[in-house]
Amino acid sequence: MKILGIDIQQPTTLDVLVSAALSTALMAIVALAKRLFDLHLDRPFAAFLFIAVLWSIVGRRIGICVEKGWNHYVLNVTGCVFFGIFGVSAWLFLADVVHLWAAS
Repeated sequence: MKILGIDIQQPTTLDVLVSAALSTALMAIVALAKRLFDLHLDRPFAAFLFIAVLWSIVGRRIGICVEKGWNHYVLNVTGCVFFGIFGVSAWLFLADVVHLWAAS
């Protein structure tokens, strides 16, 4: 399959698993830096950051390499924004549902 002239490869289960593990490790480093340097990082931003990092790592595995040109960069940024907004909105929706469920 081609998107913006980029040949997209189908990731294996191992690719997705390694990408999720690496994203989780990077978010653990961010959480550690937050505690060490007393930084404010709210949960929706942290969720967006995690999803953007996850997409960037998976994107690299499926053939999106930002150093190969503008079309790779555009596809990577578009994926980060799309999946990030989708993930944060889903997270906020679920947080509201749980809050309403706990209040009743």
